[in-house]
Amino acid sequence: MEFDVFVGGSGKKLTDVQRAALADFGVTLEEGAIDNKSYALVKKWLQGVIVMAKQNLAKSKAIASNSLAASIKFEPIALTDTSFVVAIVANDYWKFVDLGVKGAKSSGRAPNSPFSYRDKKPIWKHRPPVRKIQEWIAFKSIPVQGRDKIAGNRALAINISNKIWREGLRATNFMSNAVTEDMVAVLTENIAEVLGKTISVATSR
Repeated sequence: MEFDVFVGGSGKKLTDVQRAALADFGVTLEEGAIDNKSYALVKKWLQGVIVMAKQNLAKSKAIASNSLAASIKFEPIALTDTSFVVAIVANDYWKFVDLGVKGAKSSGRAPNSPFSYRDKKPIWKHRPPVRKIQEWIAFKSIPVQGRDKIAGNRALAINISNKIWREGLRATNFMSNAVTEDMVAVLTENIAEVLGKTISVATSR
């Protein structure tokens, strides 16, 4: 089993949480219930995880548009007689939204994140992109000061960018809380055992 980012199988017997998760996905472990349904079974598990991730993302209120949520999907990487490898993919910045980013001056918003802004000059080379924040301000219809709305938008975006650079980006754990140890164990241990296949989950992009 391999996990590029989050967790590995727990090596434990089926827990109540795992049994409940199976039931939520319409999966039972009754004899013969999943014969010849390997792909469909794994697909249903992945769809359940993706639904959870999108719900977590919406609750976090950390997104300006639906582009990140819309990008979350799964891709089969390899399917053989003995193994099934899949990847959960999303826009390339999803890890920063999930795990957060430590600030150049403070790590309080994302103390456990492997990512951090650099405390180097010039600051503009290391802070979050101002253009993206300008788009976020416009999307949210956030009022800006001054008669020149374009200049006001940019000034506010620079201030926000500098603050994020200093203090960091809060972790949402939208994916981490969907791909939990119990949920992964359902797939990689229990379902895999019934299917007689080795199943790996890779989170990428």
